[in-house]
Amino acid sequence: MALRRTVYVLVLNLGCGPSADGDPASSASDSGVDDTSADASSTDDASSTDGDGPLTHGTIPLEFRRGDSQATDPFVGSARVTVTFTYRECLQEFYDANPAMRQEGPDGEAVFGGAALGGEGWMDRLCTGDDPAQAICEVESITQRLDVTPQLSVVYVLGGGLENRGLQFGPIPTKETAGCVDPIVRFSAASGRDPEDLELWVTESFSPTEAVTDQGGAIVVRAARVEG
Repeated sequence: MALRRTVYVLVLNLGCGPSADGDPASSASDSGVDDTSADASSTDDASSTDGDGPLTHGTIPLEFRRGDSQATDPFVGSARVTVTFTYRECLQEFYDANPAMRQEGPDGEAVFGGAALGGEGWMDRLCTGDDPAQAICEVESITQRLDVTPQLSVVYVLGGGLENRGLQFGPIPTKETAGCVDPIVRFSAASGRDPEDLELWVTESFSPTEAVTDQGGAIVVRAARVEG
């Protein structure tokens, strides 16, 4: 076990005025969406920005399992996974009213992009964390469409197996950011492709069909191998 040292530093303020420090920012309130919502202790990583205050966006947890029709692991050989969710009414209205928060907007760019842009950096954040059930991955792309069918798609590059492992999908505005009780997204599709970009598997079933940011339970995606 590594030794932990505590260093006490005496700071002398010479000729300085009183500190302007205020009360620390309060943590995000309980989502109150339904009984499956995670409590604050289980969502600390998804609701704070390394001490800089609460995040404005969160994630939807996904868990990948073989479909009932599959005798063997359908995910073998997967190099990339594409997942798509559609925005429900609340989030459609949010992006209509806040174009700066869209992916191409001046504020949204730093949310959807990498950490180097100085914002929440979800392109780098989605595949980080210390959850042992998380699949090894990198995010290749995040694509938001707000035209005919408002939706968000994420392409993941896998670095290992996917069966019985999870991925985090996002970024999705939190309840506080969206300004509504239920900033809901609906699962649309998930599929996997091999290194030659041939489709290997598709979604056989999934449950539940909808979710909100940082809820307690994952959407379970069951997959089937593509024949031929």
